[in-house]
Amino acid sequence: REARERGGKEGWNAGEIAGYQDGMNLGLTKGLEYGLELGYIQGVCEGIGESQDEKVEKTVETLLRLISEFAQPDYLFNEKSDSNQNLQESMQRIKAKFKVLSIQLKKSRTVWLLKDVLSGTDMRNNQDSREW
Repeated sequence: REARERGGKEGWNAGEIAGYQDGMNLGLTKGLEYGLELGYIQGVCEGIGESQDEKVEKTVETLLRLISEFAQPDYLFNEKSDSNQNLQESMQRIKAKFKVLSIQLKKSRTVWLLKDVLSGTDMRNNQDSREW
């Protein structure tokens, strides 16, 4: 009986450690993905500058505001609310608004894909953009 109790406690402790490590790895991965995506969208918005089109300017302003309002680490670690849900909702709003911007700019969606930018593929000409 003692061996069973000791084994149960050891198993429980090992499970807690493994769960913590898995959670930390997932958090690091998701944080990196969100950071890359937000940085990319912010860079595109700042690169557009002032547009002749009032709708484009309004969309850019909205995107920059949404990005600036995105949850900061202090909020995530101190709040008791379901911050994961808030993060996902915020990212969905930002992504949707970015799609609107790409339509307003009359750009093909493939030109704006972050994975293509990171891989160096220029989808407009099917060329490797790292050759410039």
